[in-house]
Amino acid sequence: MNRSFKRRLLFAAILFAAAVVLVEGTCFAVLTVLDLRAGMSLQKALDMRRAELAWAWGFRVYFSLYDPLTQIRHKPGSRYFGLSVNENGFIENGGGDEFLNSYPEKPPGLVRVVLLGGSSMAGYGVRDNGETIAAILEDDLNLAYGRAGRRFQVLNFGLAGGYSAMELATFMDQVIYLSPDAVVFLDGYNDVWNAVFEHRRSHVPHPVMNWFDYSYTTFAAMNGFPQKAWPRTRVFTWWSVVVARASRALFPPDLSVLYGRYPYYRLSGSVLAAHPYLENVTGNNLTACAAYCAVNGIPALFYLQPHPLSGRKVLTGEERAGIVEWFVRFREKSFDLSPADFARMFNPAYAALEGEYARLGEKFAPWPRVRFISLTGIFDKEKDSVYVDNLHTNARGNALLARRFMRDIAPLIAR
Repeated sequence: MNRSFKRRLLFAAILFAAAVVLVEGTCFAVLTVLDLRAGMSLQKALDMRRAELAWAWGFRVYFSLYDPLTQIRHKPGSRYFGLSVNENGFIENGGGDEFLNSYPEKPPGLVRVVLLGGSSMAGYGVRDNGETIAAILEDDLNLAYGRAGRRFQVLNFGLAGGYSAMELATFMDQVIYLSPDAVVFLDGYNDVWNAVFEHRRSHVPHPVMNWFDYSYTTFAAMNGFPQKAWPRTRVFTWWSVVVARASRALFPPDLSVLYGRYPYYRLSGSVLAAHPYLENVTGNNLTACAAYCAVNGIPALFYLQPHPLSGRKVLTGEERAGIVEWFVRFREKSFDLSPADFARMFNPAYAALEGEYARLGEKFAPWPRVRFISLTGIFDKEKDSVYVDNLHTNARGNALLARRFMRDIAPLIAR
């Protein structure tokens, strides 16, 4: 190999590397600008570029981890918006007590309380594990009723996007095998969101029962219609994303045939005709959990969570600013709706679900250790800030919720 050829080969390699840098840099900038214009924050857009790069090189985990039962789960040993996730995959309470961290075994003298819910129960809204509902409840129970040979453990099974169908699967497939002494559910917002809004992001005419965002994206992807433009090559990673996005914009996928031939979608439509907010579906999910608890003597509290757009609490300036910031930050997810327009669509569905909770409360009245309770008015008299956005609560809000949980659960498990 003569020198001339080597020089030409080196020049070609340098030219190719420069072309990759130029093309990829340009595509990186284009994708980021498009995401920013769509309402995504700069940090989220940069996280998306990193995820695309990781995807191209084989590490294909973007949010949480896949779970065949609930579709998503926390990654053990990771962090959830600043909160530590323990080795068992749920958000820890921040204590180093080996006895209270027992899992899955349940040693003698341990009273186990399991909390299920969405991101509010998980702790989104605070950055200290000790400020979550689970941590506060565990501390308060042990301070008030703990003694030698009897301690209270609270397991936080809250998960972003958690809703009644996901919790039914978690409860039946995991929680009952942990021998809980009591279970607490905090729901409402995500079930209503899924019934009113989620299908719109996938451009589907009406919602599918018991589906949330991952249900639509997984269904489409597994049937040949992936909703995200993931990269196809390692070298020209972001160029391939630009090409994929452009092709989707020019030739948008038509999901109408896919859903039109799906029997469960048609069944959902028939149920919607009688229950336009699918409140009965949420009720059936919770009924299954409540019936198991009633038959097996497990104390169970099913709470309907509060939310700031109900109009019940006089919001502080800080709370109003947090709500506005959420709608700006998640403009695409909230369909460019103003908080007022969102509330007009959301609140009637929430009222229907509150009625369902009242009916379930009457249905399970013969079993006093199984209760359905609306907490929509728990913050009505609060003058301080308790919300950080359009749903999630701060440390004070979590403390108020935890103390209400304790008031209701203590007579059932504290002896």
